[in-house]
Amino acid sequence: MIGKNEMDDYIRKPFFYDCVVDDEKIYFPLANYNALCTTNIQSGLTEIIDFFPNEKNEPLLYCGIYRLNNKLLLSPYRGKSGLLLYDLEEKTFSTIDTDIKDRKIINFRGNRVVHYKDDLFVFCFVPVILKINLCNKKIQYIKYPQLNTNENVIGQITCRDQKVYISCSIRNIIFVFDLQNELFQYEHLDYTINGINTIAIDGNNLWMTGKKKEVLMWNTQNNIINCFKEFPQRFCKICDIDEGLFSDCILFENQLFLIPSYANMIVKFDIDKTVMEEIFIPDEEENENTLRKKGRFFYSKYNLVKRMNEKLLFISSKTKNIYILNMRSLEITILKTELVQCKEYQKEILSKDIIREEYFTNGLKGYISII
Repeated sequence: MIGKNEMDDYIRKPFFYDCVVDDEKIYFPLANYNALCTTNIQSGLTEIIDFFPNEKNEPLLYCGIYRLNNKLLLSPYRGKSGLLLYDLEEKTFSTIDTDIKDRKIINFRGNRVVHYKDDLFVFCFVPVILKINLCNKKIQYIKYPQLNTNENVIGQITCRDQKVYISCSIRNIIFVFDLQNELFQYEHLDYTINGINTIAIDGNNLWMTGKKKEVLMWNTQNNIINCFKEFPQRFCKICDIDEGLFSDCILFENQLFLIPSYANMIVKFDIDKTVMEEIFIPDEEENENTLRKKGRFFYSKYNLVKRMNEKLLFISSKTKNIYILNMRSLEITILKTELVQCKEYQKEILSKDIIREEYFTNGLKGYISII
């Protein structure tokens, strides 16, 4: 039985959908509070660096984040201002006019943004590419061929040279977008995978996963497809939903790391030996009760993964723990965070109409707690 204090701590525990990782810090829009935050990777010290303008103290205001130099690009979920730019040096927000009322069209995650020359190409969940020039803040919209839908059907992307390979969850197609001429090609997969959610490139081989319990390797040069189905014994789907089992596949040397979305474990696939094994994380087991736990933001397991050289950083939607996985040693550590009071912001923040004193004091103590 979970006690009231323990449940309250869990509900208040910081959570985010996306983050930016550099050598020292993580930047993220907080999911359960109006705040833009940063965490020191070594010490775990966490601080609120600013609040989103013209917003109340509400959850899920901004979710996606991408960094280019000293600018953060943020995508809204419930936020009123649309796409935002935050200047880390000047500590100011500015908007990018999108002329779009449906916010899900401009919903993205940082792993889906590609910087090419003077532009950012944002591969949204819906079949639209946003081409954003950060100098003049102009935006163009590029639509996909053969996809007439506003649903979230675009899966993981990966880049090679100036081409972006894009998975599609409702078609057996890999879209290939050329950043130089801004044209599409596509590769049709002659296999009943029923949609592709994740993709990684290894030479001429495309590694893919979808809704089925299988990993596909497609050699595009000779058009040979190999299917691997021998998963770890305890592997299972955690939710009866028509979605992909994995959110990302990460290629590291001769290993493929499969990050679960609606599956119960991270799977390490040895490409040379064609053997899969479970990466066990204590307290991350799932059942019907954990999926519907009060304070949990979504069912999917690890909907966020960021690569840091030989390491992966991800956050659990079950425990809200931030994990760092060493892909070479398979060692897993928990990044423990501790709040630092942002005294340099306190006077300025309390003077804003949108942030009352109770939001600052209760929000800082309640929503950003020590893990």
